[in-house]
Amino acid sequence: MEPDELEVAKRSLRAFAAGNGLGWVLDELDEAVAIGVVEVKPLRQSIRQGRQVYEEVLSPGAVAPGRRRAEEFLTRRPMTDQEQVEALILALRRALVDPDAVARAAVDQVNGLPVTGPRGERSRSDADGNAFDQPSFARTTLVTEIDFAPDEGSLEETVSTEGIRYAEDRRITVEPILDALMAEVRR
Repeated sequence: MEPDELEVAKRSLRAFAAGNGLGWVLDELDEAVAIGVVEVKPLRQSIRQGRQVYEEVLSPGAVAPGRRRAEEFLTRRPMTDQEQVEALILALRRALVDPDAVARAAVDQVNGLPVTGPRGERSRSDADGNAFDQPSFARTTLVTEIDFAPDEGSLEETVSTEGIRYAEDRRITVEPILDALMAEVRR
């Protein structure tokens, strides 16, 4: 896709998300874009004009005589426009196609969190709510739904795992559209 087409696609997808109550998806995406893409790069330390510098090593396996070995460092780079559009499509897929799996995973995570016993001791519970590690723990109540309150000052509404689940026919309708969009962006 050409750069001007990517920009139009990004604006259109963002407008769609904002206009359909998916502002939270855009907020999450904007955070990821601000962080950038984390990459592992082999760098070698050297001294130039009395200053210590790090230079990227293009072939980390080969070490010239008298040179230090390259070490791997984490670096960040900005996301390209194509990566941003692809990330937006994947985020929309997760929100529109996979909401039941997301809701189920969120509930399962909460049910697997440590529970506190009568004396403040902590343990974990299994999927049925039975505590283990400490025999004195009583059966806990299973969480079946979660309400996600928006950040303070946000104009978004509370989202419930119950409310984000869609019928299978919607998934069948939306998934091919997002697949076609992704194919077009990657062309």
